[in-house]
Amino acid sequence: MSNYLIIDDNRPKPGFDAHVQGLILNEKGEIISNPFTSGEGVKIEGSYIIKAIGKKSEPGKFRDKLSLKIQNNEPLFVVSKKLEDVLKENCQNIDFYNLTIKKEGQLICDYKIVNITKAVNCINHEDSELVYWESTHDTVFNINGLVLNEEVIPRDLNIFILGEVRGTVVVVHQTLKNAILEQKITGCNFCEMKDFVL
Repeated sequence: MSNYLIIDDNRPKPGFDAHVQGLILNEKGEIISNPFTSGEGVKIEGSYIIKAIGKKSEPGKFRDKLSLKIQNNEPLFVVSKKLEDVLKENCQNIDFYNLTIKKEGQLICDYKIVNITKAVNCINHEDSELVYWESTHDTVFNINGLVLNEEVIPRDLNIFILGEVRGTVVVVHQTLKNAILEQKITGCNFCEMKDFVL
């Protein structure tokens, strides 16, 4: 059994939990591409704005981990103060950025974007079920079952971005999952490696 899990972008309670779909903007109100995908520091510092698209967003309860996707259906890791505190206590390789969500005339400022500054190339290509972006097998396009080479993951990492894949896949150690559950954090959907589909 793996010591790691994926924080999946699916909501634990669809229909009850809010979902925000929108455009990410910089402080000047200009649309920008997602600066939080590489597992490094962001290139555009400052605060960010999400301009929600009403037809694509869904009403519901705003959870500690907010379901939020931007242009190109890319997820952002957006958290409440409560989850921010748990992450700060258990993780070193993270930064937080102020966020304002503009939704149906409301300004929601209770959340921050998490930037995870470490990506790890740890996919066990032989034992995972993978579809590649190109014939060179450098980038994984789809996953139908994931196995990690856990021995290459630094022991002090409780959270990281899975390297070698398109998009952002957030991996957490069982220790962090336990801390999140202990604090009764809402909105996190943990997926076992063998069940993960991308």
